[in-house]
Formats: sequence, C-alpha cells, structure tokens
Amino acid sequence: NNNNNNNNAQVLLGIFFASKDICQMTFAPLAGLLTARTSSHLSLLLSLLGLALGLALATLLFADATTFRGLLFARGAQGAASAAVLCGGMSLIAETHEGRLRGRAMGAAQTGL
Repeated sequence: NNNNNNNNAQVLLGIFFASKDICQMTFAPLAGLLTARTSSHLSLLLSLLGLALGLALATLLFADATTFRGLLFARGAQGAASAAVLCGGMSLIAETHEGRLRGRAMGAAQTGL
C-alpha cells in the first residue's frame, strides 16, 4: 500500500513538471500566429507584457493554491507565458542576425529557457 502511494506521488510529480511544457507547446502556435501577423518587435513587446502578467498570475496562483489542481493551473500559466516570449524572442533573433550568427544567437537564447 505504501509502495502504491509512492508510485502515485511520482506520477503526479511527473504530470506537474510536464504540465508547463504541455501548455507551452499548446500556446506556441497561437504566439507564432501573433508574431507572424505583427512585427517581431511589437510581438516581443506584447509577449514580454504577457509574460509579466502571466508570471504575476502564476505566482499569485502558486501562492494561493491549496490543491494539486490549483498548482497545475499555475504551472500551465507559466507555460503559456513562456510560449509568448519564446516565439517573439526567436523571431527577433531571426530578423536581426544573419547566417551563421543566427544559429549561435538562437542557441545562446535557448540556454536561458
């Protein structure tokens, strides 16, 4: 019985950590559409504002969460916010760096994610 509880806790912890990435992958196409329809500078500015609001919301949700579902929702908010910055930032790098430098710049930017 104790072994089952440990297994359940491990599965729930895995779901918790994966939820940010799942939300990031879900919201990235929407952020990509926004980036494609606007300039990368405007979309990056909007995404940074969204990130600030999204992370503020996630922080408040984490602080107020009393259930696992609340924690999952907060973690998902982090993923949605990071998707916005990822698309805007990579678009800006693609526009401002040429050729070989672009790959290095994107690689350097990815190390901070």
